[in-house]
Amino acid sequence: MLSPTTATSGYLVPHSAFNSTFENVMFPVRTLYCPPVPPSMLMGRYKPPPRPGRKYRNDLSLAGPRDHWAQTQVARIWRGVLTRRRLRNERNHFEVRTWRAIMIQCWWRRLRAIWRRRFLRGLVDEWIVSRRESLLAERLRGYGVMLSWQRRRFENAVIKLQRVFRWYLSQRTNFFADATQPPREKLPFPLRIQKKVYFPWRRREEAKDGPIKAAGGNLGPQKKRTLHFHSVPKVSKGAAANKCGGGKGDQ
Repeated sequence: MLSPTTATSGYLVPHSAFNSTFENVMFPVRTLYCPPVPPSMLMGRYKPPPRPGRKYRNDLSLAGPRDHWAQTQVARIWRGVLTRRRLRNERNHFEVRTWRAIMIQCWWRRLRAIWRRRFLRGLVDEWIVSRRESLLAERLRGYGVMLSWQRRRFENAVIKLQRVFRWYLSQRTNFFADATQPPREKLPFPLRIQKKVYFPWRRREEAKDGPIKAAGGNLGPQKKRTLHFHSVPKVSKGAAANKCGGGKGDQ
């Protein structure tokens, strides 16, 4: 559209004379075109075609039957190799874990056994010390009793010897005394004769018959007892017995 002051002749006019959408200009004009339609209905931008993919020498899509067969054989070989390697790794890992657990268990049990042995050894040492002290005290007590008993026996023996010796000296003075002087009083024997100890398991009436019978029989060497079988009397002995008037019961 032209303004009312511009002429409509066929010659060019400056672009400053146009006040419209520049539809009649003789040069390209870039304008912002926004039609009243959604953008999805418009034509999209130009996209260049995608570049062809790179071709590799080991591409299976380009391989033939021989290449596929070779790849199958290689995959089969590697599948066995990888499977054996995986199984070996799993076995080694399991053995390592198992042996490590076994070593830890053995170490812990050995440590517990050492502690238990030390504890029991301490108990044994304490028992040995207490036992030694008790045995030593018992032995010393026994020694004391034995020494006191021996001392008592020795003192009693010395007292008896002194009494007998003094009694013997007094008797000797009586034996060798002068007849003109009156005789001295005779001293009794200084030792007291102890009576026989009565045992409850010994009968009093058997004690009178003697020590052998009271003790329960012969204390000397005894012979082996033999069974004596009574023989049948002969006819002559039976006739003689009848002539004598029968047995002891008839008499």
